[in-house]
Amino acid sequence: MSFDAWLHRHRAEVEARCLAVVQELPAYTVLPAEESLSTCLSLTEALLADQPEALVEGAQQWAEREMRERAATPSELLAIAEGLSQTVRDLPPPREDLGQLNGRVDALVAALAHCFAGEVERLSAGQSHWEALCEITRELNASLDVGRTLHRTLAALMTAIGAEMGVVLLADGESGQLVPETAINWQGGNLSPAMLPSAWREGGTDSPLVLSDLLAADAEPWVEALAGPNVRSLMVAPLLANGAVKGLLGAASARMGALDPHHVPLFRGVVSQVATAIGN
Repeated sequence: MSFDAWLHRHRAEVEARCLAVVQELPAYTVLPAEESLSTCLSLTEALLADQPEALVEGAQQWAEREMRERAATPSELLAIAEGLSQTVRDLPPPREDLGQLNGRVDALVAALAHCFAGEVERLSAGQSHWEALCEITRELNASLDVGRTLHRTLAALMTAIGAEMGVVLLADGESGQLVPETAINWQGGNLSPAMLPSAWREGGTDSPLVLSDLLAADAEPWVEALAGPNVRSLMVAPLLANGAVKGLLGAASARMGALDPHHVPLFRGVVSQVATAIGN
């Protein structure tokens, strides 16, 4: 019996034992059993991959998805992987397949270690960018030359999130339009506040809009008017002060999926700082 055939045969028992491990972890205790089970199913699928490269890719995609969607920690994901590995070893396949089993388990752990190393590096870089942005926005609050400091803030934000274009639009008292106060490589034009989502206009939220592919998103007219040509991915949020929209902050790229959702907290922090500065 091949290893794959053996694992398919024992799959229900393997996943049941893995589920027992998952449901003890903080990130998963509040989830319904079927959602926790889907975590086990995905990792088992990775272990069943035909080629080592596919196993590594599947394991890394699984880890990235769990961290993004469940806010699972690396230690929790390692506990799941170790639980799966131990379960498989407790139900040993035919002796001739033990080498294949150990090879797959080792590849699984190595893939997760590589993924977590990348996550640590990303978080470290994000922290450095955040500290630099905080320093610039502190200057923004104290500066008399708001336009120049806004430009520095925008440039630093673009560097931090990997954007190639950026803009800060502010409300113009005479025209009633949102007009670019500072822009970098931005080709979009003015925008009427009346075109914005009602939740933004009413000051209910400053949650960013994140679009990974404008061509496939069936974007609303205000998005197309804001972005202009050549924009493929976009992150934009309102600058709210005293319950009113005072402007917009946007960052974009000509590449599809270039703006990582992991950067949303950093983006929101800058939006809040800029909104406070212009509201003073």
